[in-house]
Amino acid sequence: MLAALTLLIVLKLAILVVRAGAVALRLTGIPPEVARFQARSAFTGAGFTTSESEAIVNHPVRRRIVSTLMVVGSVGLVSVVTTIIVSLVGVDAEGGLLKQILWLGGALLVLWCVALNPKANRIMCNGPAVSGAE
Repeated sequence: MLAALTLLIVLKLAILVVRAGAVALRLTGIPPEVARFQARSAFTGAGFTTSESEAIVNHPVRRRIVSTLMVVGSVGLVSVVTTIIVSLVGVDAEGGLLKQILWLGGALLVLWCVALNPKANRIMCNGPAVSGAE
């Protein structure tokens, strides 16, 4: 159960970092949809070569924001994988394994609901809810 809670905290922090990165990119003049996509792309390391990404690379502040998201994303991925492995390795019996998987699944479901909540998006961005939730 502790591992599921730890995973939930790590994933929630990841969502907050991506949202903060998107807000920072928006403050540099990038449209909200582009900022959200580029922040997610940088955090996950799934770079796309587009004119939008060229606008980020050619701006020093945007480049610094995206570079930070890339580094934090790598650390976050390692944390998530480590937490999952540790939570499943320490389980004694089959019933315990099923319990851990159910806790992890429940934690992910709660996180998913919060991540798609327009009110959470409005609070995070301190503005009106954006259609097309994170």
